[in-house]
Amino acid sequence: MKNKLIIVGCCVAIVSSTFARSVKVVDDCAFCTGNVSYIDDDPTPVPSQSSETCYYCGSGKSSGKSGTKTYWASATTRSVVVSEGEYYAGTATIKTGKYSSKKGTVKVSVAFKMKDGKKYSTSAKSVTPDEDWTLNVSWQNVKGLGDVELSIGIDGSVVGTAGEYDLFQEGVDIDDGDDEGTFTHGEHTFYVDIGDYEMPNESYDLIYETIPTDALIVTSNSKKWDCGKAPSIKYKKFREDGDTWYELVGLDDELKTNYSNLKLKYNPKNGTFSGSFVVYATNEGYIEKGKPALKKVTFSVSGRISGSTGTGTATCKKLNASWEVTID
Repeated sequence: MKNKLIIVGCCVAIVSSTFARSVKVVDDCAFCTGNVSYIDDDPTPVPSQSSETCYYCGSGKSSGKSGTKTYWASATTRSVVVSEGEYYAGTATIKTGKYSSKKGTVKVSVAFKMKDGKKYSTSAKSVTPDEDWTLNVSWQNVKGLGDVELSIGIDGSVVGTAGEYDLFQEGVDIDDGDDEGTFTHGEHTFYVDIGDYEMPNESYDLIYETIPTDALIVTSNSKKWDCGKAPSIKYKKFREDGDTWYELVGLDDELKTNYSNLKLKYNPKNGTFSGSFVVYATNEGYIEKGKPALKKVTFSVSGRISGSTGTGTATCKKLNASWEVTID
């Protein structure tokens, strides 16, 4: 009696020709969106046609009758949250290259953008996937961070550490209903706490009316939040009865109350917000005559929504300033 060799996926079975079993084709495979073949009641499916959207591997491909799949079939970029304990610390962008069948590796790199504006990055590293195609990669002594370790699953999940920071994939539901309440969209107030900050240049004073210590913003499910229109702030020359003087105008415009030109956008995937605002400084108190000089500096903003509030940081290198911000 002769034997036949039947290949099912990665399994090999020797079946007697006298008791040969029939092949059935059914729909809706758990592994592949295409049809699959079964040999009698053998539960191991063999794809009978190519599929571009395999449920098992996400972006991978099923090659058809052979039943083999290629994971990491295309380059991907994903962002994850960087946290320090329970507090938001920044974001990390992870790039994975296309799987090299010749070398059996995938290139991985990561770039960090912290809430204080500092940026760090790793070099690209070739990684051999584990048996389940997970990418485990590490870098030692990354400047500014320390050791970085990542584990990237084929389903897009990411866990890891960067020095004292934790990295994780998080799709934050902005209405998370924790003990502190929920963040409902509508009118909110943006606060900046400058603490006991002092100007590094002693010949200029901050114009505190331009610091968004109590700025109105309107949030929605859209990515860009409405902070209102910004006025034109400048010194205007006045003359009367032979006298000449300068006054700061633009801070009394009732239709344009966004004095700091605050701009914010929201990332619903990670539950983070970012943006910028400007602050003005003047030397009016240090000159006796002439037109006062007006300086404008830009702050970058980054933070995270948690419960009913948003918290973050506003930073400006020119002023050597780092201020806490809150959205309530």
